[in-house]
Amino acid sequence: MNDLLRQAVSLSLFEKCVAAAVGILIIHAVFSVLLMQSVRAERYIGKKVRLSGLVKSQEVVSWAGLWMRVDKGKDMVVFDNMQDRPIKGTTDWQRYDMVLDVPPDSAGISFGILLDGAGKVWLSGTKFDVVGADVPSTGAGDRKIPDNPVNLDFTESGKR
Repeated sequence: MNDLLRQAVSLSLFEKCVAAAVGILIIHAVFSVLLMQSVRAERYIGKKVRLSGLVKSQEVVSWAGLWMRVDKGKDMVVFDNMQDRPIKGTTDWQRYDMVLDVPPDSAGISFGILLDGAGKVWLSGTKFDVVGADVPSTGAGDRKIPDNPVNLDFTESGKR
């Protein structure tokens, strides 16, 4: 393992022991990091699911966030990665939530935390649960995808 990669994934023994003792996940990266897990969607079809957790950040250069995706076969149906409400810089513990609808024929739900670029994030108290229909969805499943390419020089920012 080269020194840069070792630095990207290394934590002190003290940090690892403290994190394990209190149930906190620590990500310290020089490059982008995505941690995830997936579950089958059958028991959640027709419901809304919420991913929530406490996140703290240190010197996040680009952005970080929780993320969740619902898939139908090989296709992504709904998605939220907090890019429209990113965690940046250094922040104290804060709770973040995301809610997605699980439509009929959904096959899987994937979720986790991501850190785009250099920085450090802590994650604790993570929960995945079903919520009522009255809880607003945060996902981008209903966002219209253009029929033709747009902004090919990538100079415009914002949602489409």
